[in-house]
Amino acid sequence: MSRQLIQQYYEEIKRKMRYGGSRKETALRTTFQWLLEHYGSSKNLELVPELDYRTTHGTVVYPDGALCDAQCKCSAFYAHAIRQLSARRSS
Repeated sequence: MSRQLIQQYYEEIKRKMRYGGSRKETALRTTFQWLLEHYGSSKNLELVPELDYRTTHGTVVYPDGALCDAQCKCSAFYAHAIRQLSARRSS
């Protein structure tokens, strides 16, 4: 994922918090979905928000979004993982 795309994501988060005053995940969900959609489009992947996923332990989880290819192979993403990734890259 490009640094420029992640930077745009953070700027949009700041703008939404400034105007809306909320840090709740539900208030910022659309911005994260925007990030995944833009990343996925460059890889020919489609965003499927909150697609249920069964772990190897049998637990059903609902990631923030999944990027899926035409053969229904998906990779799940969580907003907190993107924050951790960008923090590691900036240090």
